[in-house]
Amino acid sequence: MSRQIVPSAFSARSHSGQCMFVLLFTLFMSAAHFSHATESFMVEMKTELQKIGDIKPAFIVYKDKPLPQVSINYVLKRYIKLFETAQSPIVKIDALNRINNLRAKYELESKKLSVDPMKQSQIVLESYQQIIDSGEFYQRMDELIYLTAKATAFMGNTEDAIKRLKLLVGLYPRSLLVDESMFRMAEGYFEVGDYANAAAQYKKLLTFSQQDHFHLKSKYKLAWAEFRLDRLEEAGKQAIAVLDAFPVLADALNFSALEDNQQDLVEDNLRLLSILFSKQEDARTLEALQAKVGHSKYAYLLYDALFRSYLAQDRFQDAAKVAHAYTDNYPTKYHAYEMALNAIKSYNAGKFDIQEWQAKEYLVARFGINSPYWAGLNAEQQTVVRPILIEYLLELGHLYYVKMQTAYEKQQLLAAGGKNTSQPAAIQTKEPSFHALAKQSAEYYLELVETRGENRMNGASLFLAAEALFKAGEYKRAINVYERAAYEQPGHADAVKSGYAAILTYDDLAKTYKPAMDAVTAESHKNARRESIERFAKYFPGANETPALLSGLASEFFAENNFMKAESVSREALSKTSASLELLYASGLINA
Repeated sequence: MSRQIVPSAFSARSHSGQCMFVLLFTLFMSAAHFSHATESFMVEMKTELQKIGDIKPAFIVYKDKPLPQVSINYVLKRYIKLFETAQSPIVKIDALNRINNLRAKYELESKKLSVDPMKQSQIVLESYQQIIDSGEFYQRMDELIYLTAKATAFMGNTEDAIKRLKLLVGLYPRSLLVDESMFRMAEGYFEVGDYANAAAQYKKLLTFSQQDHFHLKSKYKLAWAEFRLDRLEEAGKQAIAVLDAFPVLADALNFSALEDNQQDLVEDNLRLLSILFSKQEDARTLEALQAKVGHSKYAYLLYDALFRSYLAQDRFQDAAKVAHAYTDNYPTKYHAYEMALNAIKSYNAGKFDIQEWQAKEYLVARFGINSPYWAGLNAEQQTVVRPILIEYLLELGHLYYVKMQTAYEKQQLLAAGGKNTSQPAAIQTKEPSFHALAKQSAEYYLELVETRGENRMNGASLFLAAEALFKAGEYKRAINVYERAAYEQPGHADAVKSGYAAILTYDDLAKTYKPAMDAVTAESHKNARRESIERFAKYFPGANETPALLSGLASEFFAENNFMKAESVSREALSKTSASLELLYASGLINA
């Protein structure tokens, strides 16, 4: 039988002779044994072998198999065991390095696959001492010094750790661990409260380090060190330098675009800046710092951080003042309205009712549709801000309307010789008059209508604005707004009332002329009133007031010998089925 065979990996030429000799000897002894046992057994070979070298070497089948699968957990456990049991300190250090490298590479967080920190520190220190005692040269002494410094710090001896790091930097200035050692030194000084040395070490690292791996953290901690040394201006500059490391923060409203660890750093950095500002002059210091660094691209973040800092401390008024300061300093920035909202929310949280209403008035005045801010918004931005304005305009219009009614009732009571016992007289005298309150209410309602645009709710708001203007004694404006309420949207509940009130207000307006109106003015006034009556009858033919208005107008035309108008108007009055018998008789007589 023939089959394909592959030579063995260990069938070396130097051993082939010996192997063949043993093989031949075995075959020979076997053949001799069988020849004695049975004479009939014979071995025949087709080719006679001439010498041992002619015999082919033995072959075995060799198959390439994959290495066994070994998990990284298994490897780590073996290294941990080696670290804990090895006698050689060098082996211990190497094993520890492998453990740390593997955990970092594969991002392993399990405590079961790590060395106990306390035990690790003890073993490292013992290993270091053994190597020192042996007097042997260790080619990675910088690594060992660094590890022992780290272990020493972990054991709570920060001062000794700093000394070891100084030794590393001094003896091995070209070591790859120098930058980190300088950083750890600065951290050590910071930890023990030696902020002057900490600041000096952070600055040294920022000046002389070959790589920028530790620059961001150094700037951040340098800012805190300068703060601890009461060098507040320098602390602020370093904190701004930290923000400069993240270009995405320029003109940003938050830092959600950053990674989680970066967010923590930025948030704490903003907290430091908030403390700096609060220890000085709040928004003034903030603006001064921005002027010194030459930009204001983090303005919203800085104001927002300071606002939230005060809010977290229940300093509601201070928080609101900071929010107002942003809107004052950046009145055309789109998101300034959010700061105005923050002020309102802050006063609300602190239950400062009067200040809350004032903040609402401020928002409407600063960001309303007649403001420079509104003019700078695009259509999409206006869509966002408009509902906020509508909400507060409605609240303010109603607030002043109620105040107007209350003030009017008080005035009527005092005019009648009564006594108002609801409030002391001293307080009464400080309150604005109902005329001023009425006018303010009307202004808010009118701006509300303008802000809404086309809206079915405008009719009711216009009617309230007209009522307020009437109470304020502004009859001309009241007539105009009454008629807008009646005829711009005649279907609302107060439309008839508005149209009729406009007609009646003409009489009130006439009484205000002192001396009496001149002929031209009087004619114009009379014609306007009559047009208003005719308009009312056209829009509201079934209203209860319509027959009387038409009958009266017919009488006026008749008295002026304008018989054609008198006939047509009286005929229209006669067509109203809701008219009383008296009105029908009067209209019929004029018509006849």
